[in-house]
Amino acid sequence: MTKERFLFMAVILILLAFIGFLAYRQFYDKKENLSTMTTEKTIPAYAGTVVQEQKITLTQTFIGTVAPVHTVDVLPFISGFIDQVFVKGGQKVLAGDKLFMLQQRQYLAQKEVAAANVQSAEATLKNAEIYLNRIKKTKSEAVSQTELDNAQTSYLSAEAQLKAEKANLAVAEVNYDYTVIKAPIDGIVGNITITKGNYVAPSGQPLARIIQQTPMRVQFSMSNKEYLQTRIAGRSLFDGWIIKIKTADGKIYPQTGTFQYIDNMVTGNTSGITVYVDFPNLDGLLMANAYVEVLLEKKIKGIILDKNQVHLVENGAYVNVIRNHKIERQNVELGWSVGQNYVIEKGLKIGDFVLNGTIPEALLNTPAQPMVPHTVEKAGA
Repeated sequence: MTKERFLFMAVILILLAFIGFLAYRQFYDKKENLSTMTTEKTIPAYAGTVVQEQKITLTQTFIGTVAPVHTVDVLPFISGFIDQVFVKGGQKVLAGDKLFMLQQRQYLAQKEVAAANVQSAEATLKNAEIYLNRIKKTKSEAVSQTELDNAQTSYLSAEAQLKAEKANLAVAEVNYDYTVIKAPIDGIVGNITITKGNYVAPSGQPLARIIQQTPMRVQFSMSNKEYLQTRIAGRSLFDGWIIKIKTADGKIYPQTGTFQYIDNMVTGNTSGITVYVDFPNLDGLLMANAYVEVLLEKKIKGIILDKNQVHLVENGAYVNVIRNHKIERQNVELGWSVGQNYVIEKGLKIGDFVLNGTIPEALLNTPAQPMVPHTVEKAGA
């Protein structure tokens, strides 16, 4: 065989092998496509959601009222006529600042009389002491037992009288000090109607009302169910929650609140529990008895589903999922309701495929496949 003929035959064989490979590949692709088409026709696809961990902000809204932490109605400790008024309505005062002064002449006189009585009692006691010591030094034959007993009695009586007069002096000094009426707390003075010359008494109307400006306390009522949802075992009631308020002008108050305590019982007529939260009020924006909107916020990570995917039944809730290429019914435990979504506490895991809408019971455990790629995105994406 010539060299040229050999090369020609080799080329022919290579061409035949290539043509055979192309024919086999085309046949295999057609078979695979046919198999896929058959599978798609046999196993229906359902629309749904791949379960992911998401970040979400829980919110609760309540109507609250503002109240001062400390309010004091200023009353006189003693009776008398007003001599001076040191404050005006709306004035800021500090604890110890002068507010009013009563006429002092009467109480000053009582104080001076009490001081004089103390001096007299001291002199009487001194004489009784000298006499008693003299009796004791005298020989027993010259002094009867009766005289000794009388001397001792006089001394003890004088000693007791001195104590009584000192107590009267202390009372007189206290009363005299109370002629100047001072602010018991820091705060804002309310309207002042008392003027010089008015007679006042402890049993009369308050002279003024002082309201503490900062902090101010906001109180609102939450239902027993909301209380149980908000509370986490082993933690304080609002652990992790941010407490804000919205004032009457629709603006969010710049300071956040600090939870103080809740009432010790549920109110019978409303089944509500009163909550007390303190807010700084250095600028005086919060006024006593004002209404505010209380906003509770908490950021969490969890499984969130549309409510249309969750089916509520008498004994709980369930969702329809595709597992092992079949439709299954999965019971779930619901957490917070957030708008059109539920937070799923238990029953699902990352990567589960949850079906949309309602699935007839007849389709349970039948072949099915997800309509979307079964992939899981990063949490919070």
